[in-house]
Amino acid sequence: MMLQERITLLTGPSSEPVTEAEAMAHLRLDGEEELAQMHGAIRAARHAVENWTGRALISQSWRFMLDAWPGERGSAWWDGTRPGPVGGSAARFIEMPKPPLISVQQVLLFNDAGEPVVFDAANYFVDAASAPGRLALRNSAAAPAPQRPVNGLQIDFTCGYGAAPGDLPPPLRQAVLMLTAHYFEHREVLRGPGDGPMLPLGLVAALAPYRVVRL
Repeated sequence: MMLQERITLLTGPSSEPVTEAEAMAHLRLDGEEELAQMHGAIRAARHAVENWTGRALISQSWRFMLDAWPGERGSAWWDGTRPGPVGGSAARFIEMPKPPLISVQQVLLFNDAGEPVVFDAANYFVDAASAPGRLALRNSAAAPAPQRPVNGLQIDFTCGYGAAPGDLPPPLRQAVLMLTAHYFEHREVLRGPGDGPMLPLGLVAALAPYRVVRL
């Protein structure tokens, strides 16, 4: 049986990678009606870049739920970023989604009654330098098995490049600006059916170095 994971947004970014004023200047617009519509285009562009790259741009908080530790319960566990399964005993680290990782607020394990038990932060360290970031058990620590059969492990974490637009790598910020302009000029793509608007091919090439694929 494949162990599952799921991720839920707790707190969204406090700002967008580009401002309405920047987008208006890029498009050479100055009307109030256009300004009112610009925020939606910026937000859609940021979501599209985040979804395609698998990254978080402006700082945001998420909840990562796993059925168990990687490799636990004698089952193969596939985290979507490494080329094969981890089986047997529990792995010593968990690769976190939505890079870049900033910090981990808490790790909880759930008992059979569904009650959370705090996993002491002294038992692990946070690798925010790697991409994806990792939560790694210390050599002296064991990985206690959650007793709840599903969603037994909860990790609350913060990710993103920083709280300010200037914290982003320039290519990512420029991609959001260009995609905002594209969406504003082709607003029908934001209202169309399907899973969401496609990225223009030029932006796909520009964003390719930043993509983290989770299968």
